[in-house]
Amino acid sequence: MSLLRGRRQWFHADTIAALNLVDFAFDDVPEVRSKYRLFIEQSQAGDAEKLVQVYQDLTVEVARALGFGETMTEADMRLGYYPELLTKLDQGALADAEEKLARRTAQEAQNAPKRDIFAAYRSPKTDG
Repeated sequence: MSLLRGRRQWFHADTIAALNLVDFAFDDVPEVRSKYRLFIEQSQAGDAEKLVQVYQDLTVEVARALGFGETMTEADMRLGYYPELLTKLDQGALADAEEKLARRTAQEAQNAPKRDIFAAYRSPKTDG
C-alpha cells in the first residue's frame, strides 16, 4: 500500500522502503515481480522518461494484485497529488547532490597519487 501511496513521491523514504519489499510482499505474483525487475534495470539505465513509465507500470500492477483493478482505471492509478513546489524542491536537492558528488569526484581525482604509466617499460636501474 505504501508504494501506491507514494506513487508520485519517488524520493520519499516510505516509497523507497516499499520498493525494497516488493519481491517479498508479492513473491507469489510473477507479474508484479517482473515489473519490479524492469524498474530496477531501468533505474540503472539513465533514461528518466522510460524510468517513469516502468515505475507507473509497476504501481498499476501492484494495484491490480491488491484488487483495485476492478474499480480503478490505469489512468486513476497513475494519478497522485504532489505539489509543484515539492517537485521543485526535490529537483533542487537532486541538483545540489549531483553538484556535491561532482566536486568530490574532481577533488579525489586531483588528490590521487600520480601513476607512472611507463614504469613497466623502463629497464630496472642497477647499482654499479
